[in-house]
Amino acid sequence: MREKLGEKTRMVLIVTHSRRGFTDNIAKAIAEGVEEIPNVKAVIKRVNEVQPSDLAEADALAIGSPTYLDYISGELKHLLDNTYYKFHKEEKINRLAGKPAAVFVSGRYKGYLIKKMQFRSVVLEELERLLFHFIGMKKMVGGIHLIHDISGRDPRAPLPLTPEQAVLCKNMGRKLALSARITKLTDYSPKNRQSNKDRGDING
Repeated sequence: MREKLGEKTRMVLIVTHSRRGFTDNIAKAIAEGVEEIPNVKAVIKRVNEVQPSDLAEADALAIGSPTYLDYISGELKHLLDNTYYKFHKEEKINRLAGKPAAVFVSGRYKGYLIKKMQFRSVVLEELERLLFHFIGMKKMVGGIHLIHDISGRDPRAPLPLTPEQAVLCKNMGRKLALSARITKLTDYSPKNRQSNKDRGDING
């Protein structure tokens, strides 16, 4: 992390879930981009280490998952369910309203490898819907779905990013870091929050 005197250090929390390492490698590349910006540090946590309060304490968030049956991981969905009910049902103030965030997804989609370096998928769009529509975070950069190529590889071997994929992830990190420095998260008035009734239910 580069430091600039007289400025408070901000923190970007990167939440990841990975079984073969590819999603974790995305998280690490995002963290590298974050730490290129002065006075912003990156913290990477596995999804099973994160509580809703951890999300609220961060200045910006990157949340990612591999794809499972054309959906996000069950562990991440459980965290987001708990987060929604904590800040929309239990507490009077949604401490995640307007918080800068971005999402990333990894893995094959609909059973085949797509040659494009990145693309939008229903999994990515669902994760964005959960964060930005239901929970109320603020989308600061477009989400990414990255593909790993397992052809000819040992199925137990870690899956690296391509140089082009690493650039995309670092760009996401830099944009989140900049948003963490300039975004004020102080306006929680009812006027600027959708009601739970308008949002509907996260499981609905």
